[in-house]
Amino acid sequence: MTDAIRPRRLLWNDPPAVALCGLALLVTIAMVALQLSRRSQIFDPESVPIFERLFLFLDFPASLLYVVALLLAMVPAVQRAGSGLARALGKNPSLSALVTFGVLAVGARYAYLAHPLAMDESAPYMQSRIFASGALVGRFPVALVDWLVYPQFQGFFIDISRQSGEVTSAYWPGFALVLTPFTAAGVPWLCNPALGALTVWVMHRLALATTGLIEAAGTAVLFTVASAAFVVNSISFYSMTAHLLCNAIFVLLLLKPTPLRTLAAGTVGGLALTLHNPVPHILFAVPWLLWLMVRRDRLRLGLAIAAGYLPWVIVAGFGWHHLTESFVPVAPDGTITSAIGPIAEMKRQLFAVLRLPDAMVLDARMVGLAKVWLWAVPAMIPLAAIGFWRRRVDWRFQLLLASAVLTFVGFMFVPVDQGHGWGFRYFHSAWFVLPLFAAAAVRSPSVSEPAPWNALVRYVQGAAVVGLLVITPFFAWQVHGFISAHIAQLPAADLGQPHVVIINPGSGYYSQDLIQNDPFLRDPVAYMVTHGRKQDERMMARYFPGLVLLSRDYHGSVWGRPDRSGVNESAASFLVDGDVAKQ
Repeated sequence: MTDAIRPRRLLWNDPPAVALCGLALLVTIAMVALQLSRRSQIFDPESVPIFERLFLFLDFPASLLYVVALLLAMVPAVQRAGSGLARALGKNPSLSALVTFGVLAVGARYAYLAHPLAMDESAPYMQSRIFASGALVGRFPVALVDWLVYPQFQGFFIDISRQSGEVTSAYWPGFALVLTPFTAAGVPWLCNPALGALTVWVMHRLALATTGLIEAAGTAVLFTVASAAFVVNSISFYSMTAHLLCNAIFVLLLLKPTPLRTLAAGTVGGLALTLHNPVPHILFAVPWLLWLMVRRDRLRLGLAIAAGYLPWVIVAGFGWHHLTESFVPVAPDGTITSAIGPIAEMKRQLFAVLRLPDAMVLDARMVGLAKVWLWAVPAMIPLAAIGFWRRRVDWRFQLLLASAVLTFVGFMFVPVDQGHGWGFRYFHSAWFVLPLFAAAAVRSPSVSEPAPWNALVRYVQGAAVVGLLVITPFFAWQVHGFISAHIAQLPAADLGQPHVVIINPGSGYYSQDLIQNDPFLRDPVAYMVTHGRKQDERMMARYFPGLVLLSRDYHGSVWGRPDRSGVNESAASFLVDGDVAKQ
């Protein structure tokens, strides 16, 4: 794109840019109206489920910033900055990835507070601590399992054995394995920033491979790093960034499907399949697998990709189920069920999860679409539609569209909203398709097209600069405030050295997620769920007689040493009951 951006009065940009701005403003204002309507019916934000609260109260001010960004992007100087930045990113992919890693690392440590907020984050992190210890399962004292693991999370986020006290994450172990080297090094919060930085490089390669244009590659990178959905997930502990990266590498390898590249794609796909559950990758991969099966060389490519998938399915799929099949499954309502085989378990989970969408699910998915819009670069989605339309006869773009649509439609049959999560995380495994399509709208200098159409790309590049400098930092600031307020719900003591914190989950907003423990109780503090004041006191007197009550309030109670002795001692070191202490 070589056309110069001519200075012009603010409101007299090229007509296509004005039209795109107007369309994006109409859509955004409609979302703001929806948020205002629903907010007016809520007296207390903490009275609504987390998915609705995040959309109505955290996304709402960002919606207003989104409107401002759409207007600021009309300024020619902003558009020139965006185009210049896209060209620089296109010419320096490795440096772009390195800078991205540094920024994301700072965000993970200081904005996200290096804290796994939700159980979807803490369960794989707990499993990575087990792997980093050279073990496959952790172990809690049998008698304290119901104190150390919130009962409704047993068998849902964390699997436990009531016979031995062994514990594992209930998720498939792929992401925990990816996280393990970082956990072993004492920096688990650096995992997703590293994956995010690698994603930047892969996005550059994907855009270059599909368009052949350096500026399109830089534009894809710009739209990626300027989107809050990418940045915030990349500073979190969610597996979403790993899903996105694996699917992007999967596509990159299959763009030129030799047997070796297809084998590598199957290997990456196998990891994606076992990251936390197989649904996101299955939905994304189906169009590509069908495409491989209709090619003339389908036999050798099919065998190659199957050889890549198979080890992961056997070891991290069926092997992981075999490891935990001796655990007695505990349903979310606390009832104990009998263990069943892996095939029967898959069928049970399939029929338990997949249902025809009802009104609640349809509403949640429409909110999800709104979050995809708000957590992306302003006006990027309509530009993505234009980019796809320009390249609609390209089989690569057809398959990418099929993967994105199938991912969204497939989750229509999952009868829950996403709960916690930044942006619309059910779609995040396919999210990279959007900036890739938007970058495909970049015109090749050798193609003769009316110059005004280039204004569409310039306009959204300008919006990306505003997103990068204003909207995404604002989202990160909001996330920081939300996590800080969540952690502040922990009971605290003014004096002494805490070693056991007993939490009342009914006293705060999702405060049960604060009950996170090292799988071997090696941390100085163990977090427990209250069973009532009297039972808590009896439990402490029996199992932790050396600890005293330091404080108690409506959030819970804190037990420990009255002085600062024992600062470096683990919570388990204070267990004195015979059988429990031997666990």
